[in-house]
Amino acid sequence: MPNQRSVSDTVAGLRRQARRLATSATANPVPAPSRPSGDRTAHRLLVLVSVVEAEARALVEASGPDWTSTRVGQLRGDDGRKQWAEVAVVAGSLAELRRILPWLVRAGQARRVTFAVLHTDRLQAVAVPTSLLRNEITEIAVRRPADGAPGPLVLTLGVADPIAVQALGRVVLRAPGAAGGIVPAAGLRLGLTSADALIWAAGDSAALLVGPKTKIRHPVEGTLVDLLIGPDLEEPNDDIPHLYLDEGLRLPPVDTVVVSPSGFEREPSATIGRLTVDNGAGSFTIGTAGAPLQGEVRIGLTENHIAALRDLRALQVPDAASADRWGLARLLSQLACAGVPTSAPGLPAEVADALGPTLTSRLNCEGADWSDAIAREDWSVTTRRAALSRFAPATFWATQGARLGRPITPAPGVSALLTTRRAANLPFALAQVARQDWPELETVLVLHGISRDTPGVAEALAGFERPLTVVEVDGGVLFGIALDRGLRQCTGRLVTKIDDDDWYGPHHVTDQVQAHAYSGATMIGTSGFFAYLHNSDVTIRWTNMPPQRRVKFVHGGTILMSRDDTLAFGGWKATARGVDAHMIKMIQANGALMYSMHDLGFLYYRGQDHTWMPEQGDQRWLAKEPQQWAGFHPPPQLDPLPHPNL
Repeated sequence: MPNQRSVSDTVAGLRRQARRLATSATANPVPAPSRPSGDRTAHRLLVLVSVVEAEARALVEASGPDWTSTRVGQLRGDDGRKQWAEVAVVAGSLAELRRILPWLVRAGQARRVTFAVLHTDRLQAVAVPTSLLRNEITEIAVRRPADGAPGPLVLTLGVADPIAVQALGRVVLRAPGAAGGIVPAAGLRLGLTSADALIWAAGDSAALLVGPKTKIRHPVEGTLVDLLIGPDLEEPNDDIPHLYLDEGLRLPPVDTVVVSPSGFEREPSATIGRLTVDNGAGSFTIGTAGAPLQGEVRIGLTENHIAALRDLRALQVPDAASADRWGLARLLSQLACAGVPTSAPGLPAEVADALGPTLTSRLNCEGADWSDAIAREDWSVTTRRAALSRFAPATFWATQGARLGRPITPAPGVSALLTTRRAANLPFALAQVARQDWPELETVLVLHGISRDTPGVAEALAGFERPLTVVEVDGGVLFGIALDRGLRQCTGRLVTKIDDDDWYGPHHVTDQVQAHAYSGATMIGTSGFFAYLHNSDVTIRWTNMPPQRRVKFVHGGTILMSRDDTLAFGGWKATARGVDAHMIKMIQANGALMYSMHDLGFLYYRGQDHTWMPEQGDQRWLAKEPQQWAGFHPPPQLDPLPHPNL
């Protein structure tokens, strides 16, 4: 993971380049940047977003008298009609670049556009398009660290006809998402009426910057925005709902593409950081063992801040009462979504109201013992779940849209695909699905070689009160075919595979859906997991790959994919065993992404009547000396139900 040293080394290297560029400029003086007159297609524009000009010029090699530099906030409305030979937009982080995307409507048009980030660990969140609507891409150049590590990112695109910089930015910075995902603002079109409103878009590429001359009405289509955010415009817009930023302590959503649980460290250093939010200065400081982290509250935390915080054991807010109220609340909402262990007791009433009672209670943990790694991760998992349910863009705007009576994209329906040959396991498996807290959940039960008439099946089905579809398959049918027949009956946009003998915590599906949304991965699961080895009466934790990252393997009993993606990969392979391994190989072969969420809500059962390679025995696990506990020792997010074999 990136740390403060790697960030500092990268920035130092760019500054050395900047000094060399400055030396060259002294030997060959260049006129002070100014807005050129005449034919602007012969000039180039450098847009600075929270970066030093010399660093930006060094990164994109923007030297010479034909480059005009400007701060992004200094772009005027009429600049949007200008054409340039080339435009380069350089930001300190991907979070800052995504934040100002609507403002780039003022950056005009060009045939060559560069988007550059000084340092980021979210390289996969920038798309490299190979085609455009009604335009031809003539050049693609990407510079990023060779090993995929955090560092500078530069993407240059050349096109046949001049293209609006913002239009190209919408393509490049569109939030990554697999099939079954939803748009960031839950279907609402946001109109931002001031620079202060930019963070409310949370990276939504469809958000509009609305000024006095912006056309937000169409003679046939009517209003083109669903919600205005910011101060009033000169023209009355009484028919469009308005959100005023100065009414109480309002918090925006969190851009979870750049601020999320991704990168959580199970075994950090012993350092406890301290967060200070200046009252009136508009800045914050996080004291660490090394150089302090600093930032502006109007921007908030970037992915680089979050990456640097991952090595902290915890973060404390020692003086919440004297901090800037809005800035503190904003930072705490981001820290909670990222799952950074944070103690902020005694929050002012305004801050507590803005965060909500659940998060306030989670943060009021003065004196918490963060030395126990599992307890620390358990705190993080519960807190991030609550924060994402409140501040992730889709859920945030779904709540606002429902309040305003506007049509919204609903939370995705999930189908739990459960296949069993064992009638004795059915009450146990159905009970775990029944208690899941994800509201939009149906169950597709495949009875493989048993039927509704099998003893115990009818009784189990009679007590199940959630939506249920039962598919009966002959026992001679291959397991993969049985699964695939169940898949064809799933109606949810997402499908989660449930095994009939493993334990699942009540938040399992919710955590899967949230991870699917913020990771943009095609397949969600757990790469590591807890397992109870019945014959040896020992519980182990299998940690071959760390969680909250993109991985090459997930456990088959924890898979979640969209229904469309699963069908696109051919469904489940017609084989008697190894169906999950075959699906994973299809994902890998097609370049799709897998993401591992936490493993605290799943417990793998390995013992009597087990269907997976019983001849290998428990030594397959114990020989590698995993972390282990004598007896039955479930992870903290589980709350296990009685197992039919125990």
